[in-house]
Amino acid sequence: MNVEHDENNIKAVFCPNCGKQFNSTLNMCPFCGEKNPYASEGRIRRSKKSTFPTVKLVIGVVTLCFFILFFFQSCAVFSLGSLVNQNTSASGLLGVLGALCFVIAGILAIVAKNKEEKGINYAVACFYWAVFFFGCMARSGFPDALVWGVVGYIFGTIILFFLAKTKKSRIITVVVSVIYFILGII
Repeated sequence: MNVEHDENNIKAVFCPNCGKQFNSTLNMCPFCGEKNPYASEGRIRRSKKSTFPTVKLVIGVVTLCFFILFFFQSCAVFSLGSLVNQNTSASGLLGVLGALCFVIAGILAIVAKNKEEKGINYAVACFYWAVFFFGCMARSGFPDALVWGVVGYIFGTIILFFLAKTKKSRIITVVVSVIYFILGII
């Protein structure tokens, strides 16, 4: 089978059976049905790059930026609650714990950017969902904690959604995350 090359990639092949030119990504000749030997060997098919590493990197960097705001806001609530002697000190402490989970998730997302192992990616999602948990618990004395918690929930759900490979598992991921969100808000 003859192959016509482009500067960057292979774009067309000639069928060894009928001699007609066709797209190199096809598995067989559309004119005579002859199998494309290059397609079966994977030499022609371009590797489809996953956007998951980029998504994890962006989420990790955004998380680290948000962590600074979340942490100092939580520390302010924690220390002011102690000074005023109100009951908001627990909310501030929960906010600090949420901020720490936030930074751990962000660092893990950046470190695991190119990792395909599901374990570390599930850990990242769990840390983000822990932020949501702490945000929901701290919302009575620290209303902004719920905002940070929802951001953590969204990031965790995005990570889980990318981990799901099939349509069925993505639907299950969405259903489970909606249930978790509703239970957290209640």
